[in-house]
Amino acid sequence: MARRRPARLALIIIVAAMAASVVWQSARVKPVESVFDGWSANTLHKTWTVTGSPGSSDRAFVSTSGTWQPRVRGFAIYYFIYDRESGRMYSPTIDQPKQVRRSLLHGYLPAPCVGWNASDVRVESTEFISGEPGVCFSRVVIRNVAAHGRRVFFYAAALPYQVMGGIEGGLGVEYDRRAQAMLTDGKVLFACDSVPDAAGALAVDSHSDRGPIDVSGYIRRGLIPSGDRVEGSAQCVTSGAVRYDLDLGPNQVKTLVFRAPVAEIKPEEWARIPEMRASVDKAEAAFSERWQSGIGRVKISLPDRRFSDCFYASLAYLMIMSDKGVPKPGPCKYHSFWLRDGVYIADALHAAGREDLVPPILSRIRSMQQPGGGFSFRGESGLDEHDAPGEAIYALVQWYRGTGDKKWLAEVWPAIAEACKYIRTTRLSNPSTGGIMPKSVSAEDLGKGLQIHYWDDFWCIRGLKDAVFAARVLGKTDDAAWVGREARALKDATYASIGMTARKNSIKYIPNGPNEVKSSAMARGTSCGMWPCEVLDPADLLVRNSYEEYWKKWIAPWNGGFVHKDHFWPYAGLDLAQGYLRLGEADRTRQMLRWTLDHDPTHGFYSWPEGMFRDDLTLAEGDMPHGWMCASYISLMHDVLVRERGDDLMLLSGIPREWLMAGRVISVRGLPTVFGIVSFKVKSLGDRVRLSISGAKPRGNYIVVLPGAGFGAKNMHRSIENRPGPVIRGDREVRLPSSIREVTIPLN
Repeated sequence: MARRRPARLALIIIVAAMAASVVWQSARVKPVESVFDGWSANTLHKTWTVTGSPGSSDRAFVSTSGTWQPRVRGFAIYYFIYDRESGRMYSPTIDQPKQVRRSLLHGYLPAPCVGWNASDVRVESTEFISGEPGVCFSRVVIRNVAAHGRRVFFYAAALPYQVMGGIEGGLGVEYDRRAQAMLTDGKVLFACDSVPDAAGALAVDSHSDRGPIDVSGYIRRGLIPSGDRVEGSAQCVTSGAVRYDLDLGPNQVKTLVFRAPVAEIKPEEWARIPEMRASVDKAEAAFSERWQSGIGRVKISLPDRRFSDCFYASLAYLMIMSDKGVPKPGPCKYHSFWLRDGVYIADALHAAGREDLVPPILSRIRSMQQPGGGFSFRGESGLDEHDAPGEAIYALVQWYRGTGDKKWLAEVWPAIAEACKYIRTTRLSNPSTGGIMPKSVSAEDLGKGLQIHYWDDFWCIRGLKDAVFAARVLGKTDDAAWVGREARALKDATYASIGMTARKNSIKYIPNGPNEVKSSAMARGTSCGMWPCEVLDPADLLVRNSYEEYWKKWIAPWNGGFVHKDHFWPYAGLDLAQGYLRLGEADRTRQMLRWTLDHDPTHGFYSWPEGMFRDDLTLAEGDMPHGWMCASYISLMHDVLVRERGDDLMLLSGIPREWLMAGRVISVRGLPTVFGIVSFKVKSLGDRVRLSISGAKPRGNYIVVLPGAGFGAKNMHRSIENRPGPVIRGDREVRLPSSIREVTIPLN
């Protein structure tokens, strides 16, 4: 009897092994439900950012969970960890996405970094684009932080669920073992630097009544499909994955590198691309060097580096979203150049020291002028918007203000003159409007259909005033005279219409237009009147009442966020913040600026959509990163630090109070102004601040605004190029002569 027990035990083991093999094989081939059940196939409630190279239109998309997509159309790459000991799958997309760590490379370069935990295993991934043609690198660092070993599977999966929300059709999926690459539709989606331990592809009927089925269901069980290749079909959901079997010792680190061509190319073409073989370390170093050079012409160092990091990231995004030098309002949904957005972007490029990137914008604007002198907002005939001629004139004249190129101004003068004639003809075309610009679509978020918008009038007034300036520079006195009359007439007519509308509706604020007086478009539509048009007087009681009303209705209830069309509109809020800065209400500007940074929907990528849902801050409207948002942030940060007021140069007029706490330093080098390049440094000594200034001198004075401080004349030291000079005190401002180079200002 004792002799028969080993035989029976061996038989039991064999039978159990066979059963396990059957279960294993069954699990390997049996379709299982996707972990993406309930995926929304649109961009709503999604968040993402982009990476790219300066001077190139190559870009890749990265979600806040670290999913990346090397081109606008196609599959996305997802990362998973499967804990072989607990039998649990971890995914930053599925598991507690709020605990995911996000940042940019060095804090501000456009290479998204995402970190997440799978129990004691930490995963950090970074994506960036390098080379020409562009290759997107993904470096994944997997670290065991436990005091004991960990056995895990790491998966890189090709799935049809796009970063921007769409679902890609059923493309053929194949793992090419020779190229060590996952292919979709015969093109390289991503390649693996290290040979994976397993790989597989899956195709399942998309009409399955069990919900979506894809490779993630296998990953959830620590498995992988058995076949290397599946055919694509419109009736199928296809997917694939590679797996790495990792045995990590205590504190051991494993680095995996994946790379993907931004263009669709076949494996044989991929093998000839230099970046396919490039060292990831050298590629990242080259990426960093190019971007440091591209966005670092202005040097800003602030006590809270989020403010400067966002400045640089915003500039990088604008450069990434350019197509042959012409910026687009967004990287994936907006395919056209919008004149309106382009004008704000051109201003931001001036402010960031990249005026060399502005000429392609101006060339595009000039090409959009119609035979009658108007401008199509997207370069397509029949799409006139009545703010466009004013915006076009403004952009052209701004270039002269920044460069002093009189020859160029003379070259564009005919276009400016024709735009002025268009404004005159258009505003007088319908006597019932009282001499203001008639109905148009205008900025499309101001209302549905054709309406009269004061936004159009403010922009056209500014355009006419700029044309007067240009005519005088060119010695065209007759043109300056008639255009000046037009500017005054349009301004008078606009104020008359606003007054009549206010009386008719018993309101004490500037509405969106004569026929729309209640919605948030009142604030959105008036914002340009204060900035950048500067055609509204900050001392005007109606203007002050208007901005007070806007604050109470659309900003204060959300502690600094601007609500428009029932969503947060971050860039529109920053444009309003410019108005509060000019009204002398910098506390509100600071609050709105801080609110914006505190409500970054990507939590570290500094990427905002045009409009975002109030509950979860995800995309509600438009594209992201939104180009106008990037531009508005750059311009506001410039003006918070340095801005012109007539002949004076204002310093620090919108900085937070805490930046002046003892020991803190504000340093700015190379910031452009209409007077030239200015640099300065402010160091807080506790009860006083030491200011040193170099570079441009205003025609008037420097005006230093120190928030929340009282100013006295005692113990004020100065070195004014070895010459004494007066320092004039104000309630909140210190007025310094333009000759001053260094001064110590008491804070009490």
